[in-house]
Amino acid sequence: MNLKATLALPMSIACFMTAHAAENVEPLQMAAGDVQQTASADAIIVSATKVRTQLKKMTQPTTVVDAGEIEAKAHIDLTEVLRAQPSIEFKKAGGPGQFNYLRLRGFSNSILFVLDGVVMNDGNSGGIGNLIGQIDPSMIGSLEVLRGPHATVYGADTTAGVISLTTKGGESPESAVAVEGGSLKWKKIRANYRNNFDVGDGTLNFALNGSITDSGGVHQFEYFKDKSFSGKISYVKEAFEIGSSVYRTDNRFQYAELKEAYCCQTPETYWSFQVPDPNQNSQSEFLVGTIWAKHKISDRWSQKLQLSGMKRDYDTTDLDDGLLAYQPAPLKNFVYNGVTYAKGAPIPIFDRGYVSYTTGKNKQADYNLVYSENDLTALFGATYLQQKFLGRNATAITSDTKQSVKSVYGQLQFDVMNGKMHPNAGVRLDDYSVWGREITYSVGSAFDIASSTSVYANYGTSFTQPTLSQLFNPTYGNGNLTPANGKTVEGGIRHKLFGGTASIDLAVYHSMIHNIIMFDSSIVNPRVAGTGRGLYVNRDAAMSQGVELAARYQILPNVSGNITYSYTDAKTKAASGAWNRMFQVAYHKINFGLNYASDRVDLGTNLYYVGPRLRWAGDISTDSYWRLDLSGRYRVTDWLSVYGRVQNALDANIIEEVGYKQPGLYAISGIEVKF
Repeated sequence: MNLKATLALPMSIACFMTAHAAENVEPLQMAAGDVQQTASADAIIVSATKVRTQLKKMTQPTTVVDAGEIEAKAHIDLTEVLRAQPSIEFKKAGGPGQFNYLRLRGFSNSILFVLDGVVMNDGNSGGIGNLIGQIDPSMIGSLEVLRGPHATVYGADTTAGVISLTTKGGESPESAVAVEGGSLKWKKIRANYRNNFDVGDGTLNFALNGSITDSGGVHQFEYFKDKSFSGKISYVKEAFEIGSSVYRTDNRFQYAELKEAYCCQTPETYWSFQVPDPNQNSQSEFLVGTIWAKHKISDRWSQKLQLSGMKRDYDTTDLDDGLLAYQPAPLKNFVYNGVTYAKGAPIPIFDRGYVSYTTGKNKQADYNLVYSENDLTALFGATYLQQKFLGRNATAITSDTKQSVKSVYGQLQFDVMNGKMHPNAGVRLDDYSVWGREITYSVGSAFDIASSTSVYANYGTSFTQPTLSQLFNPTYGNGNLTPANGKTVEGGIRHKLFGGTASIDLAVYHSMIHNIIMFDSSIVNPRVAGTGRGLYVNRDAAMSQGVELAARYQILPNVSGNITYSYTDAKTKAASGAWNRMFQVAYHKINFGLNYASDRVDLGTNLYYVGPRLRWAGDISTDSYWRLDLSGRYRVTDWLSVYGRVQNALDANIIEEVGYKQPGLYAISGIEVKF
């Protein structure tokens, strides 16, 4: 597909908004259910950059979502919050809390996740598992999506971007209890107590948030059970602040067995199905804790020290239940597990038992020194990160590895041309104990063409580190691996219309990654029993380019509309030199939103379109789909609210990975009492 031609759709949307906007509409304050992006870019503050920055000065596309939108739309998990953002796609299988994999700008393994300033990616897999679909959104105070590489601030694994979550604190007092029920036997109870008090010459802020969830699944025996807790406390006195936060989730889900033909299929011959399994489950315990201290040294200098830890225990247990079911052969001369079946003949489906226990730990210390004077802000930082991983099966330890990373970095932002141009530059050095050093840098600028229009551009380098598994797996690991190196150029325009009642943020980008780490089954490996082949190596390349649009328009005093659109052209380059379309990535993704917000009522509709995507084997595509979501909240009194959410209201057949079933129409409702 032609990237230039694809610009026609977002530009048409922008022209439509311009032509149909009412010029006499006055700017409005944000209603409770509005996305923070509604406000002027001058007012929106981005915190995930480690220095509070106005959105209009950002040199890369950025989205900020506050707790108001999450509450107004009654989101049941963060998947649905992120789904509405540009360039984010999911492979979701099963019901709530089950398998859930995220892609940003086409990439799945170059996304950094941060919670309260703590890196959550574990060293062994490089990711966070299914956690995004298991975090309770009612505990999140803000969500920031920094698209594009931010390696100079965070180091590895940011080629696609950074997703930063901040849990709720006690700055906004609230005490509440809520109960929910809905589809798939969804049951949930949550409670929170958040407040602040004057203590001596300072202020004490604290927050306690907890929830218990119990839900069924889309197949027999499936379920999802979760217990989550977050707590935060801080004390602020003049130039000093000290604080601590903790987040813990303990969840378990049971899932069906997927059986499919693995390769070389066509839409006519593809065969897959899920078999209920009474004893196949996954359990995960995630704990994130941090303490910090801030000190304003003078009017120009300030510093912050943060000490953090993350622990993730992930256990998978599948008992050997023998024969699970019979499935009729779909075709004549159908071959399954080496046996040929006549069409309609029963195929016995047997279970396979296995157990796996893994523990990933991160310890992190991050020091920031900030200089700020008039039109100049400089960030100097140093980080120490230690990552450990322990893997076990039923009888023995299978992996026991660790690495440490020492980093120094600097970021400079200043204003020139009477405050109209905002250059930004950064550099970082990461020193890994197991494979060596990596230097990354970025340079960019935003420019205010007029009070209502600014443009921005950025060039940045990045890298994806070899995981501990890829380096040290006793059978397939390769200690000679090097990082996958990325380069990204991106730019865009932010434009306000009609006194700020409408806004458009349009971005284009191009990312190239070399030396991608992949598993090559053709390489001779004497450590492999039987075949004697297979090893992780640096070999392939990948490319992603696209268009991202986020537009919003205040149609009436209580009614707003929004559109997000993504065009993603993502490809991988094989050793043969051939470029192939990246699997599980749609070319086109669009979201139309319409929201009503008043003192008493929040109503929302979102209509999503996702184009066809290749399944994991890259041979056949899923169908495109349209999905309609509805949400509402009614504040009966100042202390009593009722709310509800309907996902996939038109009961569309949604397949995000061929073979996996998702719920059809799904609805929840709840009652919240505030004290």
